[in-house]
Amino acid sequence: MINPVTLTPRSTTKSPYDQLTKQSTTFTWRPEWITPFESPWSILEKFKFANEMSSRDILKVFGIEHVKSLKANIGACHRDLTTIQGLDDKLIQETFRLSIKNYNDYLIQKMIGYLPYGENKRSPLNYLRKQLVLCPACVSNGYHSLLHQFSLIHECPYHKIPLIKSCPKCRHKYPYELSDEIMTRPFTCRCGYEFFKVSPKELYYSKWGGDITYHLSCDKVRRWFTLNDQSGSKLPYIFFFTEQSLDQTYGLLDYLLTIASPSFHSCRDEKHFSVQTSKFILSIKGYEEKLEHRKYFQHPLPHRSEYAKREKRFQDFQRELYKGFIQTIKAVARHLRKKVLPKHKTCIRRFVQYGFDDCKCPYAYAYVFWCQFVLRYPYYFYVDNKYSPRRHHENHIEFPNARDSEYMYELYNAWERNFDDITLTSRAATKWLLNRNMVHLIFNHFNEWLKVSMYYVENKRAPKSEPFRYDDLPYFINIISTNTDQPLEYHWWKSEQHSLSNLLLQLKCPYPTVKLRKKPPYDPDKRTIGWVTFMGKFNK
Repeated sequence: MINPVTLTPRSTTKSPYDQLTKQSTTFTWRPEWITPFESPWSILEKFKFANEMSSRDILKVFGIEHVKSLKANIGACHRDLTTIQGLDDKLIQETFRLSIKNYNDYLIQKMIGYLPYGENKRSPLNYLRKQLVLCPACVSNGYHSLLHQFSLIHECPYHKIPLIKSCPKCRHKYPYELSDEIMTRPFTCRCGYEFFKVSPKELYYSKWGGDITYHLSCDKVRRWFTLNDQSGSKLPYIFFFTEQSLDQTYGLLDYLLTIASPSFHSCRDEKHFSVQTSKFILSIKGYEEKLEHRKYFQHPLPHRSEYAKREKRFQDFQRELYKGFIQTIKAVARHLRKKVLPKHKTCIRRFVQYGFDDCKCPYAYAYVFWCQFVLRYPYYFYVDNKYSPRRHHENHIEFPNARDSEYMYELYNAWERNFDDITLTSRAATKWLLNRNMVHLIFNHFNEWLKVSMYYVENKRAPKSEPFRYDDLPYFINIISTNTDQPLEYHWWKSEQHSLSNLLLQLKCPYPTVKLRKKPPYDPDKRTIGWVTFMGKFNK
């Protein structure tokens, strides 16, 4: 397994590729067939092709003693080509004149660069795809680069064409490992599709190694490898959005280069936005924090143990955070009513009082149910009626919106791990970090409610849960540095087609005038009937 401690981007380790020699072996193999940045999968496929061997043969010849002793199926952990645990490195070096494991670790280290890994951060292997990803042009020459497995890259850096994740003929996907189950022969799918073809009149190795030169034609990848300690200084402190895998985030390499090099101009249509705190935010103390400091330190409580004092401080800390979350969400709701939906405030009041049977405004529908779910109200008529959500758990950090809680917990835990006692740290920094992320997420939820509101209005239905996920969420990145002279930063990228103004133009309120939006005088019987009708439909 790769040792995260040795994978440091500042290392000046000499490339294992330079260790190649041209000594002969008992197998058909030439070290010059290996091309720079070639993956272990590609090297072993060439070896299998030249020697007419299967993946199982490779494991039995070059495997560790435990693998050689296995008579049944060999487990996936031993077939994996990212960690290369199942192969004996000494036997590999004797034949290939190259330590494939060290060579692989070197390439992974070079690709990851300044990205965060090790300790309490991501594993280096999380930046690599678990499925085999191919470039049709490269594999037609019997070549596959480890760059193709890098989650930040979605097109071949040599040919600038999209990478494929399955067989073009049968659509089978291949795990990145030594296996004969899907690829029954080297470079050949079990359906018979050949990725690497050789005509009878040419030598199979004529396209391998030195005869074919690969140049990085992608400017983004070249820039990535030229980052230095100064330009890459922010990257080790990055915290990614964990609800979306890196492999599914197209344009992530552009986003990271924009952070590292402000002069970099991406060809993507998203606009880059960023905000940051003061450099001294970690030293900022609020009035309540100063009072607590005097309470617990300047006026010690002899009847309480240190553990009890810390627990009490943490309970006060939790209450203050939760109160801040509610205030933030209500501030966003107030902004939506006054700045985004000023012409539909009457529709919103009508919706809350009489239900969706009587109000068909999609803007009111989106706002009311958005507010109900982000504040976790049990009923929609609690919205804007001075109800305050209650905490369900008093003994740990809690977030109002259940949909985003998992990510928010991970963000909080990543921040908390930087301190021995977070209750003694600046709450201004903690509040800024958590609230900034919460605002971004709940604004996106409102956009999603606008997209589905017309469907529910036409069908007179009330949703039981939020009918969407994070598919159209504008991507964002946190830069969390605990250095006293560096600010916290928040970056996000947004395209015009997903802007709130465009979504608002796609809907139409059926009440064009204020007079039509208003309802006849309040009728308690009708409102009660509306509640019963709503609860009946909600529980279906």
